[in-house]
This record gives sequence, structure tokens and C-alpha cells, in this order.
Amino acid sequence: MKQKTTFFIARMFFRNLFFVSIAVITINLAAIPASAVEYIQAATWTPPTHIISENLYTFWAERVKHYSQGNLEVKVDLGSAMLTPRGAMAALADGIVDVAAHTGQYTPSELNVSAAVEELAMLYTDTFTMIAAIADFDFNDPMMREQWQRNGVVYGGPYITPPYLLLCNKEVSTLDQFKGKKTRLPGRAAGAWGSEAGAVPVSLSSNEMYSALDKGALDCTTACLPDMLDRKLYEVAKHITEMPITIFWAGYGWAYNPKFWRGLTVDQRRVLFNAQADAIAHFIFKAFIEGERDAMVSLKTEGVTFHKPNPALLKSLNNFKNKQEERAADIAKKKFRIDDPQALHTRFKETVIKWTKRLKDVPRDDEAAYAEILRKEIFDKVDLSKYGLN
Repeated sequence: MKQKTTFFIARMFFRNLFFVSIAVITINLAAIPASAVEYIQAATWTPPTHIISENLYTFWAERVKHYSQGNLEVKVDLGSAMLTPRGAMAALADGIVDVAAHTGQYTPSELNVSAAVEELAMLYTDTFTMIAAIADFDFNDPMMREQWQRNGVVYGGPYITPPYLLLCNKEVSTLDQFKGKKTRLPGRAAGAWGSEAGAVPVSLSSNEMYSALDKGALDCTTACLPDMLDRKLYEVAKHITEMPITIFWAGYGWAYNPKFWRGLTVDQRRVLFNAQADAIAHFIFKAFIEGERDAMVSLKTEGVTFHKPNPALLKSLNNFKNKQEERAADIAKKKFRIDDPQALHTRFKETVIKWTKRLKDVPRDDEAAYAEILRKEIFDKVDLSKYGLN
């Protein structure tokens, strides 16, 4: 009897020990995250439907998840209250977010090299070629690299705009009609043309366009067609003049907070860059090739009238563009503190020529082929074991 009792006690001891062990293991497993997902905080100040928010950030976040097999997840705050158009770069440098876009026209003093290069923007219209050239130049030119480092951000990739057209609350298709019009124009050079043509340039952020047109603080603004549609500017201005004024690109589509960037592995950085190549290609095809076409149809449906520019108005713009290349170097030196602007502009123009040749035979309806060229020829050549770490 004593032997049975001893056996019974031992059996109960080990049985209880087993269940206690299972309970401890269960508690410990519960304390471990269900997956090793690492989150990235991204933000844009542009509205959720803006071409940058929708194509460079929402789409990019999807591709990051794809390339990381779900181990990296980008949480994107679109139209974020954390960022302002002028303060987005400073907020990124301060670590308020991990990654963000920034429009360089709002901070020409801080991004003086970008501003000096963009003095040439009115000379170009082929965004398919230009965004590749800009990415190459912004990653590799020593003056550009110094500029990013000086501002406390790690450059990640470019953005670009479609050609900006004139949108007004009344028809403006002649030079006389343009004179005296309070007009928001993108960048210093376009503003200088406006003044020369007799308009009154007004400095406002793009987020202020709707209200300014509605209240009469603006007679005209400039924007690309998808932006006019997304921001519902057709509600307050019904006339578009089909005269491409400029594109612009100063700033970046992605840059990273340095502390966040240093905390990533080389493989994680490669995931972000692979996704960016896809996002740029998607951006060009969806926002430019398809987006421009679809936006024009939708704007006409909303009652917007498209006007051809009078020869005198078009001549005014073309005459300014023809002189701009000569003036750009002097402006870069005096206004943007560039010691040798001719050398800077020559390096940039050579990069554009290189990419014009490289993309000559790339089909403009093959998004995947375009993404692969960007990845192979630009992003894969960045040494991510060293880049952005000094």
C-alpha cells in the first residue's frame, strides 16, 4: 500500500510539473510577436489622392512588403499633420518620421545645389528620361551628396512633375489677358517669366491653391492635370491653357532619417531601393502616361474648358526659355552660392544626354522593363554597406 501511495504521489508531481511547464512555455510564446515584422513610419504632406502620395508612397509600401516577404511594413500617413510643405525636410532630419518626400522649391536656401540645377528645368519636358537622369545625378554627384548630408537626410530617390499648365478662373489665352493676373508659378525661373510677361507672381504652397482661387487671392495657378483633378481645382477655376510652362524636381521623393537608416541591415536597405525602382516606373506610367490622359477627360466632364495659347503668349514663354540657359549660371552663382555653376550644369546636362541615349530604345509602354533598368543602372550600383552612414 505504501508503495502504491508513493507511486501515486510521484505521478501527480510529474503530471503537475508537466502542466506548469506547458503553461510557462505558453506564456513565453505569447510574449513573442506573432511575426518579426519591422515597421517604417512614412508620411507625406500631399493629400492622399495626390500623385506622390498615391504612386510613390502607397504603391511603394506595397512593394516593400512584397520584396521583404512581409518582414518590413511601411505605415504611411498621407496628408499628414506632422509635416508641412516647408518643414518636411527638417521634420525628417529630426526623426519625426523615418521617410518622407520634400519639395525643394520651398527651401531653396537649404537645397541650393538642387535649386541651381533646377534653373534648367524649363528646358526639359521628357519626364520619362529626366527622372532617371535626376536619380543618377542626385545619388552620385559630389555636390548633391554633400547637400543631403548637410541637411541631415539620406537621399533615397527622386520625384518629378508632369508639365505644369496654366489654370485660371477666366480664360487666359493671350498675353494681354495674362497681364496683371495674380498667378502662382512653380519655382524661381517660372516666376521670373511670369513677371516678365506682366503677371503678378504670388508665393503660396500647393495646399493653399484651392482656397486662394476661391477667395480671389489668385486669378491663376499652375499645376499638372492629375493634381488639378485630385485637388478639385476645377470647382474654383474652369479654364486651362494648354501651354507647358515647366516641370520641376528639386528635393526628393524619398529620403531617410539617418538614425533610422543606420538601424537597417544592408538587405533591408536593398528591399527599400528595389521597391523604389518599381514605384518610380509605376509613377511615370500611372501618373504621367495614363494619368494625364484620364485627367483631361475627367476635367472636361467637370466643365473645364481647354484653350490653345495665342502666338504672342507662347512666344513670350519660348523667348524666356531660350535665354534661360545663358542666365542660369549667373543666377546659380549669385542667388544660390554656387562657385562654379558652369561645371555643375555641364555635369547635369551630360547626365541627361547619357540617359537620353540609354532609354532611346526602351518601350514607353513597358513598365517592368523601365523599372528593371532603373534598378540595375542606378539603385543596384549604390553601395548600401556604406551609403548614408558617414
